[in-house]
Amino acid sequence: MKGRGKKQPVKADVIAAGLQQRLQNGEPLSANMLAVSRAGHDKDVLYVVLAQEGSYLWLADGKRRSLASPKKKKQMHVQLITHLPESLLEQMQEIRLDAHLKKIIKSYELRMDQKPDAE
Repeated sequence: MKGRGKKQPVKADVIAAGLQQRLQNGEPLSANMLAVSRAGHDKDVLYVVLAQEGSYLWLADGKRRSLASPKKKKQMHVQLITHLPESLLEQMQEIRLDAHLKKIIKSYELRMDQKPDAE
């Protein structure tokens, strides 16, 4: 049996801890993408992408997944939204609270509802 010493932190834990440390220090998080889940129990949920690590994304929406516990999801299971209005990108540069995430997502959804359908 191998030693029962302290476990080494998994890379995912290090990333989540890094996000938490930045928030605790009063540093805002910044994002430049949104993502829609395309697989899993959260299918069709809109998230803000907080970080990217290889083929994994760290996602939060302020309701189901807060800044305190972002969701780790494979990039192949989401549809990325990279073309965003400038006003939304500005909001995404100062994320400090779950309320900011909710406001970003709501702004995007309202904007999409107002777009006329192409016929």
